[in-house]
Amino acid sequence: MRFAVRKKALHLLIVSYWDLKIRKAIIAGIAAIPLLFGCGLDYSPQRSPVEVVLGLGEEATKTSLSGDGLHFVWDRGDELSLWAKNSEGAFALENQTFKNFVSPDDHRGFAYFGATLPAPMPEGTYTYYLSYPTPLSVSGTSAHYQVPQRQAGSVSGGLDITVSEPVRGSELKPSVGAGPVENGLRVRMKHLLHFLKFYIPEGDNILGEPVTKIEFSMPQAVAGEFDVDVTDASVSAIQNGASGITMVLGTPLDESPAGARRYAVAAVLPPQNQYKAGENLQVTMYSANRYSVLGFDLAGRSFEAGHITGVPLRPGSVLDRPRYLVDVTLDSNNLGEDLQGITLSLPEGVNWPGTSSNIYKYSKPDGSLLAAGDSFRIDTVEESEFRAISGQPVAVRYESESAVLLDTLALADLSSAAGASLGLNCPYLFFEDFSEVESFSSNDEYGGSSAGSYSPHTFLDGWSAARAGAREGTAIRLACRRETGLANYSARADSPFISGLKEGKTVDLSVQFDYSMAREGKPKISQTVLFGFIKVADNFKSGSDEGTFPVSFTVNETTGSYSNINNSYIGELNGVGAPLRLSWRTIPETNWGLNNNTCWLYIDNIKVKIKK
Repeated sequence: MRFAVRKKALHLLIVSYWDLKIRKAIIAGIAAIPLLFGCGLDYSPQRSPVEVVLGLGEEATKTSLSGDGLHFVWDRGDELSLWAKNSEGAFALENQTFKNFVSPDDHRGFAYFGATLPAPMPEGTYTYYLSYPTPLSVSGTSAHYQVPQRQAGSVSGGLDITVSEPVRGSELKPSVGAGPVENGLRVRMKHLLHFLKFYIPEGDNILGEPVTKIEFSMPQAVAGEFDVDVTDASVSAIQNGASGITMVLGTPLDESPAGARRYAVAAVLPPQNQYKAGENLQVTMYSANRYSVLGFDLAGRSFEAGHITGVPLRPGSVLDRPRYLVDVTLDSNNLGEDLQGITLSLPEGVNWPGTSSNIYKYSKPDGSLLAAGDSFRIDTVEESEFRAISGQPVAVRYESESAVLLDTLALADLSSAAGASLGLNCPYLFFEDFSEVESFSSNDEYGGSSAGSYSPHTFLDGWSAARAGAREGTAIRLACRRETGLANYSARADSPFISGLKEGKTVDLSVQFDYSMAREGKPKISQTVLFGFIKVADNFKSGSDEGTFPVSFTVNETTGSYSNINNSYIGELNGVGAPLRLSWRTIPETNWGLNNNTCWLYIDNIKVKIKK
């Protein structure tokens, strides 16, 4: 949800309006979408699941806020939560998510939210409660929210936090018709935050450049966490409160005339007590090369929830901006899937320059994905803040739609530097070069591994292999065997779980590994390599065929060794998801010869990424 600045008051209307234009748009993408809170339609009994639609729009009479006023504009993809309590006091729906799929882009200004209910609601009268956005967590009717210390200058993406006044209505009915629905329900939404609208009056930007960042602080907490009871909009005490907010502006702010004002908007927690004389709002505004510090007297200010306050930025003096910069670049992305965001964490007690936190989260202000070559900047005017991160370790969290990967690195010595560059390399979803493997031999020698299925040997962290060996810091090998009398004995290796995949995600994987083959004995035989996956934690004997093996190929060469692994396999595993372990099996060729044979398969440099 975003805000458009209008000299209008705010009101929300829950309706179920089915006009021809919207019906065509919905039917094109969703088959048989039902409507919410309807009457005048014929309904037939349905069994779970059922789909319903919640329509939100403006009514002619609006509720006054203050000052310039703010007006809700819903964006496609916005999500809200709904609770429904029956006449006996039991909840039929709790924290049910509704997602916007039709934005209010026509003259009626309606937005439509869809949801799939696990089962039809029993007939009756209900009391409904709504909250926006969907809470971070929920306990009964208590919803947990956070006002972040880092914002982008626009109240979008769920930054405005609202709960509805209770409203009564009938059960949510799935629609089987296509006529207009009457008797909608009006819902009044209560804003829990205050909004500061920073602007530069025309002729006052003596920085000579657009403002790219605004930092401000107040004596009381402006950011932090809280719980709200959605049934009565009661808010708990602030948890993990912070007195300052940094706005890295998605759209730089420059001076503008009164009739076409441009704003950078911040959402803040209302203060617990009215501000007193001598208490100030401290603001620092930054352009690319300059900055200015401003102070505002807060005496008598209460910054009530649901209200807005304009903050004119009229710098009286300008200073050259110190170049205490940390430029962060995503140099490469081996995950394969573009990133939604990056989180950089310093040790507890060491804060990123220009912030009051050891955790720095970055995502693009416009919601687009991060690709290799993208960059962002962390900066400060305080030299001491910059020096404090010198040589510090950094934990990096990369998140995409399907995966979360972790890595660590260290900042350079910054004791005398004016700036720093931090290059990030998102790792593979899975990688193993066996550089840390210790030597072992588990029934992998020629002539020493005769008949039978052998028990697995475990090594590294989560690896297991049977009829296998390894050379320290180099590679592993599998040793399948053919015995006189047409007795064949396979070998296998199973990797640790691929930990980065998100639960419930299905992906196609691109897989690469190096391999080579050697053999002893006569006659000379080939071996078949089977590659696939298992989904269990068990360690299997060499003869086990447990797993799914969509890949197979034949190898017939004699030159392979720990020091000569000269072939590469490049292929795919399609439609897989967590839990997942990679698996290899080798099987010797059947041969009528009278002598025994051992075939080795050497494996190294395993690389797995998500296929775009």
